[in-house]
Amino acid sequence: MGKGGRTAMVKGTDLEFAWPTWPWQAAATEAFDCGKYKRHVYRVSRQIGKTALLQAIGLREVMQRPDVYWYVAPSYDRCEAVYSEMVDALNDPIQAGLVVTKAAKAWWIIRVTRELTGGRQGELHLKSLGNPEMLRGATIAGLLGDEIGLWEERHWDSILEPMLLVKNGWAVFAGTPPDPFTCLDPDFFPRLWDRAVNDDDWWTMYQTYEDHPLPHVVSQIENKRPTMAVDRFDREYMANFTGRKEVKLPTPKLWGNDQAWKRPPDGIDWAVTIDLADNEKDFGDKAAVICSGFGPGGNLWIIDAKYAKNPSQVLDLVYLMMGAYSAMWVGVQNTGYDHGFRYTLEQAALNRGPLNVVTLSIGGQSKYRRIINAYEPLSRAGKVYIQQDLREFLNEWERFPKGLLQNTQRNPDAHHFDMLDAGAGRVEHWWKASHWTPKEPEPINCFNAAKRAVKARKKGFSAHRINDRIFRMGVK
Repeated sequence: MGKGGRTAMVKGTDLEFAWPTWPWQAAATEAFDCGKYKRHVYRVSRQIGKTALLQAIGLREVMQRPDVYWYVAPSYDRCEAVYSEMVDALNDPIQAGLVVTKAAKAWWIIRVTRELTGGRQGELHLKSLGNPEMLRGATIAGLLGDEIGLWEERHWDSILEPMLLVKNGWAVFAGTPPDPFTCLDPDFFPRLWDRAVNDDDWWTMYQTYEDHPLPHVVSQIENKRPTMAVDRFDREYMANFTGRKEVKLPTPKLWGNDQAWKRPPDGIDWAVTIDLADNEKDFGDKAAVICSGFGPGGNLWIIDAKYAKNPSQVLDLVYLMMGAYSAMWVGVQNTGYDHGFRYTLEQAALNRGPLNVVTLSIGGQSKYRRIINAYEPLSRAGKVYIQQDLREFLNEWERFPKGLLQNTQRNPDAHHFDMLDAGAGRVEHWWKASHWTPKEPEPINCFNAAKRAVKARKKGFSAHRINDRIFRMGVK
């Protein structure tokens, strides 16, 4: 025993890790341990355990070969979540003072003491690419790159790779192919992958959802396929790289005097939805008003679609379509509605008649993603019917997504696709309404009362408020 009754440790301690043991993780671990490769790339689907493997590699290396290692992710939130998981896994050595953790606003450190390793101190830093220029200058022995699909080439080539040179460090990348319309550098991951598969010094692993060892996960993902856009399913679950040129909406069905369907069936819930102009400086960004509805079999019918140059024209079109098609409600995207159009509609309702206004949440997604998610699965299933005379709407359908959101004053091929976006809100509303199920009320008992009290305490409520909540729930 050492002084103070503490055991004197003379050599490193072997910890029992709950090491990821799925087949692909075992193969990746074996390739890493063999020491033949300095660079590793995992191109894998969602929910297949890539981050868990990176965590395991990082923790094992910092304890068995103490040095400075980095885990790098695109966002601060991701780093914080991974850090919290590691802290939970190391609870016992942390309580014993053998591992020290430190969290700040923009960085996190897991420090392994000499008492645990029996030699030098090791550190695992968790870094975000939120401000990549601030990462320059360090010297590290290993790099764990998570969600590599969201990286930019400069992050690796100019900032992080030079840090590995002095110690001849290793790098392990893991990620799912990115969305080419929302990623800043969608070509980086494909280029990195092509380089890796053609270089004997790199080790690669490609896994789709079909390789997941849990049957219920495979089954649940299969159930998602019919309702997901093809390009998104290919990226997220087949781990395929998709480019902008490959994205196109399937051909819809037309109805009208010259078509097999002359008119929509009865029983359609018609609604007028609006996509307001967000950019007043861009003359190409006009407001779009369309009337559409869902009929038997979940078929989407689009009966009218027009552009408007100002709020007055928008109101005229709304009242015109409401009367012509007996539409039951008006849908407005929540951002545009709250920016001033709310007052315009309220005043119009006083003078021209009431409007049943529904705010449509756009869910924080890009316009491209809203449109492709709304129309692609439906049209692929043959459930989109468009009136044959709506040439502007059909033109947007055929062109999408060419020139999406590029400034129309600078690029003649640019387009905002506002009509498609207005209709996307209608589809989202239908999807939520038709798949909503009432939530069972939470039973009031001591356990749930205690849970709510803990939540209240975390929010900063006083002890009196907490006790009051418990007593009101019937806990004595």
